[in-house]
Amino acid sequence: MKKYTLRKNQTVCIQTETIADSTALTAAIKDLVEDLYGVLKITKYDNAQTVFRFCIDESIQKECYSLTITENVICFSGGDTLGLLWGIYDLCENVLNVNPFRKFLDLSYREKTTAEIEEIHLSPFPAFKYRGWFFNDEDYITGWRTPSGKRPVDYLFYSNIMNHKTVDELVETILRSKLNLMIPSSFLNIDVVADEENIRRITERGLYVSQHHIEPLGVSHFTFTDYFKRKGKEVIPSYYSSPEAYDEIWRHYIKKWAKYKNVIWQIGLRGKLDRPVWKDDPSIKNSEEFAGQLISKALVHQLNIIKEITNDKNPIATMTLWEEGAELYRKGYLSIPQGVTVVFTNWPRTQLMRPDYRQITRCKEYTYGAYHHTGSFCAGPHAVQGQKLSLMRNLFKTLIDNGDNEFMISNVQNLREVVYGAYAMTKFAFNGIFASEEELSYLWCRSISPEKAQILVSMYSEFYNTFTINNWDDYTLEGTTYWFDGFIRLAGLFAIDKYMKNVWDNHFTDQRADAYVREMKECYDLWTKTQEKIYSMLQEFEGEEKTFVTDNLYVQASIIKILSHWAYLINKAICEDRNDNRENAVATASEAIAVLKKIFDILPIAEHGKFTGWYNLEDKFDYKLMIKTSEDLLHFLSAPKNERVYWEDLPGTSGNYILNYKYHLG
Repeated sequence: MKKYTLRKNQTVCIQTETIADSTALTAAIKDLVEDLYGVLKITKYDNAQTVFRFCIDESIQKECYSLTITENVICFSGGDTLGLLWGIYDLCENVLNVNPFRKFLDLSYREKTTAEIEEIHLSPFPAFKYRGWFFNDEDYITGWRTPSGKRPVDYLFYSNIMNHKTVDELVETILRSKLNLMIPSSFLNIDVVADEENIRRITERGLYVSQHHIEPLGVSHFTFTDYFKRKGKEVIPSYYSSPEAYDEIWRHYIKKWAKYKNVIWQIGLRGKLDRPVWKDDPSIKNSEEFAGQLISKALVHQLNIIKEITNDKNPIATMTLWEEGAELYRKGYLSIPQGVTVVFTNWPRTQLMRPDYRQITRCKEYTYGAYHHTGSFCAGPHAVQGQKLSLMRNLFKTLIDNGDNEFMISNVQNLREVVYGAYAMTKFAFNGIFASEEELSYLWCRSISPEKAQILVSMYSEFYNTFTINNWDDYTLEGTTYWFDGFIRLAGLFAIDKYMKNVWDNHFTDQRADAYVREMKECYDLWTKTQEKIYSMLQEFEGEEKTFVTDNLYVQASIIKILSHWAYLINKAICEDRNDNRENAVATASEAIAVLKKIFDILPIAEHGKFTGWYNLEDKFDYKLMIKTSEDLLHFLSAPKNERVYWEDLPGTSGNYILNYKYHLG
């Protein structure tokens, strides 16, 4: 294979054919030129001797490319525009050594004097056909910069529309990672100008775009109510009672989305927020069979409208089997139209595919894929990364081995917290399975710090090996559950909720309460040691590398250490009170509050430079409200038992230890 050496301070000329997706290619070339200058101080000059040439070759498979070298001409031939893009970004990553996540690592270019390009006969076809990221529960990244607009959603921070600059940087990161799909947010409403502008920015760069499974065809519960409110109508969101209303709104939004190419249509029928349709539609009978028939009817209805409006007999469409969808399909109550990609889901707390994945027989009339969680709210990972590479590798290997690789979407939450896991996901989705998770970990660490890569590998190993197994949870999804950050948070809130409602004995035995305390104490002790080890190893790094490792490992270890310490003390205080040690209980609850307040000394460490204001919208974990809830417990414990006023345990609020009243769940 021929090779060509790029040298510092030389000039290059860019030549391109006229192609349909010129905007996407032009933007990618701009990224390449920026990287060439950042790494080698190479500048673009029309009459330069070294030529980069880009052209389409329809004999090459889509999303593949060849790279040939003829004297001073470096020619990229792509089967399509995406193929050319992967050629460009392969050069950026593998020749110039630019980390694909550069915009979310805040690291400067690492300069070189030379870089060697080698011919590529034909690049490999991606392991998954459609693969991308889903930004969900995106509080930090949405509040980081001034929102580009507001959407009519009466649901916490979701009314904020992600800043256009942030979307542009995410699109670039996705493309550099050789993904081709993006679900940009929850509750996106394409009728809102700023939301539609983000869709335009995503698709013009060559990416596919799709919708969250709670908003099929881009229509969530909130979108439905807002649409008819704008028309001066009050229509109850019920497909059973008002199918004509759904026909009208589906047609409206399909027409709006269909203006943009590369739409992957999410079909489905769900209720308000992320829950079953029957939770918010009293007209649906209390029958899984009836609900399955109704949803099945809606799926056919949706697909027929898509085909009619787009004039496409075979639109790309997915149906995500999340929660009730998985159960209804597994039991045979839900029928999915032929030609639709069936998307199985994994369960974040076990990091395994749900049981229905193994139980459902595959049919040739369908293609299959998966919805994967790199991050998750409310049990985590959310504020702290937690997806183990070994489990992720096994999951992707299973999907590929079974041929369930038509579609892959991964929930990456706010991205910055989970860059390590998100990077691994991109490699599995495009390259397939690496020999080992250690190999993949080293690739990532070398891209951060070539000289200290092995130390960083050890630090990640220390971090991920600290997660402990939850031994008391009576879980039903056939997998081990881990004490992630969100789950530890829930351990404290759950205990407060049940004790202050006087329903503790309905949920705990003395043995289980003791196990709760013991396991939280174990978490705290282990994370204390890990935080100390990471701090010690951190001293090996300098400058920007040290800043990144501080943010990504030290700050996160500190957060989960504080959470586990707080949850341990909360549960200990309650157990002490149950044993009539009220004085000790009050002192322990006071200590828990003081511990949790330390979080506000830790978070600012990761707010600097580009990431100043990262926690402006800290609304999911909401540490301030956690402190207020802990103070409620302290006041409760301070009163004699015969004078205490219990919280009311209202029907349907058994889960409000996650502060459901704040999320408008009733």
